[in-house]
Amino acid sequence: MSAWLSAFPRSIMKKPLFPILAIVFGVAGYFGNRAGLPVIFLAILWGAFYFFLIAFFLNWAKEAGATAFVSSYTTRDVVVMAALIAIGGVAKAYWGQLRLVLEAAIGPYAEFVVGPGFYIWAILACNLIRKPLSGTISMTIGSAVEILAGNPFGLPVFLFNLWEGFGPDIAYNFIFRNKRYDLLVAIIGGILSADLGLIYGWFYFGFANLPALAFIVYVVEVTLSGVAAGIIGYYLAKALERIGVKPPAPAVIKP
Repeated sequence: MSAWLSAFPRSIMKKPLFPILAIVFGVAGYFGNRAGLPVIFLAILWGAFYFFLIAFFLNWAKEAGATAFVSSYTTRDVVVMAALIAIGGVAKAYWGQLRLVLEAAIGPYAEFVVGPGFYIWAILACNLIRKPLSGTISMTIGSAVEILAGNPFGLPVFLFNLWEGFGPDIAYNFIFRNKRYDLLVAIIGGILSADLGLIYGWFYFGFANLPALAFIVYVVEVTLSGVAAGIIGYYLAKALERIGVKPPAPAVIKP
């Protein structure tokens, strides 16, 4: 802890623009939201806030000597992440439209069908980039692209994507310490991606008025959608590997 505290001012001195811009965009996003700015402008502001906040955290971790946790992202990693952010953001925006249609027809029971389409992107990031927090970073920054592309759920997408990205990171980075990238880890990552936001999703999408049995079914369905996402994400990553998108050597986190 002392290393992190002592590194904090040093990280600010070396990269002062990161915290300054994070604060500027965060404040602008807050007041812009209160002023009723269009969602597109708010998405840009909050997207920039998350970007500089994460960049500052990574720099702070390096200054604290946490190289076993935060390894340097290569140009190749940035390119792959940018592709996932762009493609995934647009794909999830249209997938969100499908979600509205299906949930209008069958309510929360549409989750098993639509859920994997949101969860697979962080699993792909963890498999193809293999750096700590790659799932969280790609999903959170991708929120801005997703909103700009027309996701119907607006700003809460930032929160959804935060935990949908952090779930696989827990599995790959913290539980298995970047040592395993097999199907089991992908499934665990998919389950965590789906279940971390289960309670909030239940109330946000208006399912709270349904009876208790419906909630139990919903919990099971969300978990199964996470399992499906893990399987789909794993084999999709393998397919991308076969056409040349080779993953780098994993940044192993030692105990």
